[in-house]
Amino acid sequence: MKKWFAPLLALLFVMLPTLEARAAGWCSTRNKCKWWAKKYTANADVHCIGLSLPLCYQHQGHCDSASASCSWRSCPVGGASAWASNGPSGCYHGGSRTGMGLYGTPASLEGGDEKSSGSHEVLSHAVFDDLSRSITLTLDRGYMTATADTMVSRFDVYVFREDVKEGQEVDEPVRTPENTRWHGSIVLQGGRLTVEGFDPTLFKVSTDRAGLTTVTFAQVKQVIRFDVSAEDFENLVVQSVADGNTSGK
Repeated sequence: MKKWFAPLLALLFVMLPTLEARAAGWCSTRNKCKWWAKKYTANADVHCIGLSLPLCYQHQGHCDSASASCSWRSCPVGGASAWASNGPSGCYHGGSRTGMGLYGTPASLEGGDEKSSGSHEVLSHAVFDDLSRSITLTLDRGYMTATADTMVSRFDVYVFREDVKEGQEVDEPVRTPENTRWHGSIVLQGGRLTVEGFDPTLFKVSTDRAGLTTVTFAQVKQVIRFDVSAEDFENLVVQSVADGNTSGK
């Protein structure tokens, strides 16, 4: 065995309790498409928390359609995959994780183990109405699964205003707490579901004998009207995020 390998292996075993797989897939849909700010973007990334760089990150933006995919990547404990596509028919994204996986910001960094798992698959779309200055959000269909531990599975939808100067090319719109105008979420943790921004009666929850909780939904609609100028409405962006961290993208 090489001299450098043994210390590295020992370091990995020391880090095992704090290494967790984190996957994220998300879409951003702008109201208008410009050559410097594409209407549709799709993103996917897979991480092991405790490591500074993602195991995989993919991004694509286009005025017609975009897609991104991260195939399965393994961590010392578990692993994850994520994918997303976005276009006129909507945003379709999904992924899976096992081991000490994270969905969003966990209530605790403890409690996950090799039996922890989760997955998601969601199709959604947004319609911008410039005349009424409203956005109709539709969760066409989807499901989320998670084992009944402290780890979190979540799906978030944000509407925010992007400030981009004409000709200043921006690959992915940047969401911040300050520019966010609306936020809805579906959060599954410990076998319990919490819904904000959507009608909670439209979500069905079931748990099997192994302790895996599944949430299913279809044709969930939410109309949001904005009292803003035409310029502001033109700069609005809808972003849907699965398995994401609410403090980041």
